[in-house]
Amino acid sequence: MASSTAAAPQLRLPLWTRTLTTVTTSFDRPSAPAGEGTALVGSSNGIAALDLTSGKTRWFIPAVDYFAVAGDVVVFGRSTALFAVRVDHGGILWKKPCVVPFVLAVGDRVVTICNGNVAIVRARDGALLASRRLDQRASGSTYGAAPINDDFFELDGNHELSTTFSVIDAHAGRYVWGKGGETQVLASGKTWIDITPDRSRFPWADSGTVERRGLSDGKLLSTKHYSFPGPDEGHGLPLDVSTAAAYGLAGNGQLYRVPLGSTEAARVYQTDAPTTGAVVLGASAFFGVPQNNDTTSAPMFVDRAQAGRFVVAPLGEFESAFGKRSFAMRVADHVALAAHGTVTLFDERGEATAQLQVGCRNVEAIDATAKRYVVVCYDAFRPTVLAFSRD
Repeated sequence: MASSTAAAPQLRLPLWTRTLTTVTTSFDRPSAPAGEGTALVGSSNGIAALDLTSGKTRWFIPAVDYFAVAGDVVVFGRSTALFAVRVDHGGILWKKPCVVPFVLAVGDRVVTICNGNVAIVRARDGALLASRRLDQRASGSTYGAAPINDDFFELDGNHELSTTFSVIDAHAGRYVWGKGGETQVLASGKTWIDITPDRSRFPWADSGTVERRGLSDGKLLSTKHYSFPGPDEGHGLPLDVSTAAAYGLAGNGQLYRVPLGSTEAARVYQTDAPTTGAVVLGASAFFGVPQNNDTTSAPMFVDRAQAGRFVVAPLGEFESAFGKRSFAMRVADHVALAAHGTVTLFDERGEATAQLQVGCRNVEAIDATAKRYVVVCYDAFRPTVLAFSRD
């Protein structure tokens, strides 16, 4: 088990374990809590709703492409229809003929694109609240979408050689504003959003640029530029911002930190070895330093703001056990690291608060409700679901 700078918390055993007889997931997010009592687990065969108390299957919906949870309703997208079921029993509430490229929950509504129109549908009864022709500036051959807040959502239109970023009104389906080029959302509030250019062949601004824009009109409110050493070839660089500093993984493989309010970049960890990108939590950033080009395990560290300065503390040796072979995963108000079949959860200070004995080396997802941690593993090409108490 990985060592830590603080005493390890008591190891938690699973309340129950279920191995599902389905194949590898085809969903971007293979699990989601649906209220306090149900977990949804997706695979290429469909969606299973598991009771969080017993682990038993409440219901199963086969052959769906997308799903979103809106309160006590789950809305599904299939090749020919958009439909909704109740979380508790899986009974169908409503159904609409439509070919959908995504399904996204925003408050008590779901949004999608149906027959070329942005459709805003009330989740509980399927009432069509708004339908507006998709603006050509936001169009794509495929789409990605994410909520910004209860009033707006992000729509990414993907083309063969380019991507558009658009802000869409989540009540009326209206195109509000957008930018050409891949865009990373760093933070948002009720009336504003912070964005930076993501890695692409034709970034819309220099690497390290952060724009704050008004959500309702796209008006530029402020611009910050964080300059990081090392070549980036003008293609943008991964940028993460904590409440204390901006972190950039420069082209030379080194992680740099620029304190907020400063323009001076400093290497976070003095090493010639490439570091991983930062996973930020509050005023801290978690990162790893793989040794000898080993991408399977690495010493992990936390860089945290403390009394006006930054302190780097070791956390121990951990494995790249999470989806897409990453070393760290955000789980609610914690960061998860894994080693030898155990997931350790760290708070913002870098202190271990819980250890979960998952027994697997490939953790696809971890979700949290008020009372449970839900872990999905994909060892041996079959999803295994485990539930742990948060008490």
